Amino acid sequence: MAAIFIVKNNTYFKVSYLEVSKMNNYEDFKGRENYLMRLKNIFDSERFSLAVVYGRRRIGKSALIIEALNQRKEKKIYYECTRTTNKTNTELLAQEIQNIFDLPPLFFKDFYQALEFLFREGEKENIILVLDEYPYLREAIVGIDSSLQRLIDIYQNKSRMKIIICGSYIDVMKSLNESSNPLYGRIDLTLDVTSMDYYEASLFYPSLPLEEKVALYAVFVGVPYYNSKIDDKVDAETNIINLICSPTARFINEITMLLPSELKKINNANEIFLAIAKGNREFSDILNASSVSSSPALSKTLDKLLEMELIQKVSPINNETDKKKTNYYIRDSLLEFYYTFIFPNLSSFVLNPPKVFFSEYVKDKFYQQFVPKVFERVCRQYLIRQNQKGLIIPPLMKIGKYYYDLPKERKNGEFDVVTQDKNGFTFYECKFTEKPVDDSVVNEEKKQPAYAGLRNIRFGFFSKNGFQLKDYQGLKLISLDQLYQ
Repeated sequence: MAAIFIVKNNTYFKVSYLEVSKMNNYEDFKGRENYLMRLKNIFDSERFSLAVVYGRRRIGKSALIIEALNQRKEKKIYYECTRTTNKTNTELLAQEIQNIFDLPPLFFKDFYQALEFLFREGEKENIILVLDEYPYLREAIVGIDSSLQRLIDIYQNKSRMKIIICGSYIDVMKSLNESSNPLYGRIDLTLDVTSMDYYEASLFYPSLPLEEKVALYAVFVGVPYYNSKIDDKVDAETNIINLICSPTARFINEITMLLPSELKKINNANEIFLAIAKGNREFSDILNASSVSSSPALSKTLDKLLEMELIQKVSPINNETDKKKTNYYIRDSLLEFYYTFIFPNLSSFVLNPPKVFFSEYVKDKFYQQFVPKVFERVCRQYLIRQNQKGLIIPPLMKIGKYYYDLPKERKNGEFDVVTQDKNGFTFYECKFTEKPVDDSVVNEEKKQPAYAGLRNIRFGFFSKNGFQLKDYQGLKLISLDQLYQ
C-alpha cells in the first residue's frame, strides 16, 4: 500500500491512503466517475499541469482527490494549507517533502523555495502536489498566486509536476480564472464539484424502497457527506428525524457550517432564504415577501448568494433573456428543508420531541408539496442521464421550465419539465402521488399547452405509482423503477 504524507491541522503524520480515507469517512466513495476521469487525464499527461478544484463544504472535494490519488503510483503530496504564516506553512510542507523523498531535514527560506524544489524534482519524475484549502494559503502568504505563476512560467516546459489547488471559498477559487489574476491562462482544468444526482445519491442507501429514496434525496440531495450518514436499515422518515429534526441532530450544526463566515455579514440573507422557501421565486415576490428594504439591496444580496452558490436562478428555456421570468431557488435541499420547516417554527422545534415536531410541523407538507417538487428535479436529472448516454433520439438541446403569458386571455403559467430537440418540445408531467396516472390525468394535462397556443406537442409522464391508460399511443411513460435501473 502506497504511503501518503499529510500535514493536517498543523500536525504532521504518515499514513496509508486507506487510513486517510477512513479517517475522513471517504471509505464509502461512490460515483463521481466523470470527475475522476478528468483528473486522470491530467495525471496521465507528460507535461506540467495545474488544476483548480472547488465547491461548497462537504461536497466531497477532498474525497474525490484522494480517490484519484489512490489510483496513482507516482509520488504524491497532499498538503492542507493552514491559516498561520508563511514560515509555518513552509516548515510543514518541508516536513512532507523530506519524508516523501527520504531526505535529511530540509530548510526552505519561504514557501516559494519549497515549491521550486518540487518543480525541479518534477524534471526528473512525475509528482503530484495537492494544496487543499488554498484560500488559507492566500491569506497567509501575500502574492502566492504571483509566486506560483512565476514558477509555472519558468518550469512549465521542463517539469512534469501536477498541482491540484482545492478550496471551499467559491468566490476566491473562481477568481483564479479571472483575467486580472496572475494564474490566468495557466490553469489546465477547472472542476466545479457539485452535488451528485439522485441516482448517485441512492447508491448510499441501496436497500430502501424507491419512493423513500426520493424522499431522502429531497432532504439530503447529492452531498456525499450527508448521504454517508444515512442508515438504510431504517426508513426515510426515521433518518430525517434523527439527522435534522432535533436540536441535537447531527445536521443542525451543518446548517450554520454550510453558511460561510462571510455570509453572517450579509444583511437580509435569512429573509431571502425564508421568502424563497415559502415559494416566492421571482424577484418582485421575494422583495414583497421579505423585509429587504429596497430593490438595489435585494439585488446586491442575491448576487452575493449566487456567487457563493447558495442559491441559483433559473430562466424558462423559451425565454432565457427575460429577467422578469427568472426564478430563484435555494441550491441545497438541506438548507431549504431548514428554512421551510424548522426556521419558521424554532420555538416548537426546541420544545417538542423530534417525532412530535415532524408529525405536527413537517409531515403533511413534506410529503404533499416538498417531495413532489423535488421529484420534478429527479425527473429532469433522469432525462439528462439518458441524454448523456445517447438514449434519447434526437438528442436534447435544452431542458428546463417553459413559461407562457397570454395577456388577452388573462392566462399565464409554466410547465416544470420540458425538453427541446430539433423537432420541437416535449412536455412532461411528474406525478408523485398514490394514484396511478390514468386517462383523466393525461387529458387534463394535454389541455394546458393548448392554453398557451401550442400545437403538435409531444407529451411524457413520470409516475410514482404507474399507469392505468386505455390510450397511451404517442406518450412517453416513465415509471419510478425505470429511474433507478
